[in-house]
Amino acid sequence: MFILKLIHLITLVSLSAVQNYEIDSKVLFLGEKVGAPRVSVLEGRKAKFVIVDSKSKEKFNLELIPKILSKDMVRLQYSFLMRKLNHETFSRGSIDIPKNREGRVRLDNGKVEIQLQIREI
Repeated sequence: MFILKLIHLITLVSLSAVQNYEIDSKVLFLGEKVGAPRVSVLEGRKAKFVIVDSKSKEKFNLELIPKILSKDMVRLQYSFLMRKLNHETFSRGSIDIPKNREGRVRLDNGKVEIQLQIREI
């Protein structure tokens, strides 16, 4: 009886454990890479990147929050802000990505592309 209770407890703990993810991203502006940040983040927690492109004088802010959808699928909520002198572009949304596969988000009429890949660690 004790062993069955212990197995049940271990199962409950493993099902409720927060998953850790590694997110690889690449931000392209007009087809040129301006940054490729990689981060480790817990499920439901925010990862924030700030990328400054010295050529175009643009600043890119990217926030990502991973949430488990299923065993093989993760939803990444994103918030993106691009600033250039007196112009701002802002977008918020989510993308569902199979684990270990790439997803893409295109913003500002295709001027900005964010490539994302997520893995459990």
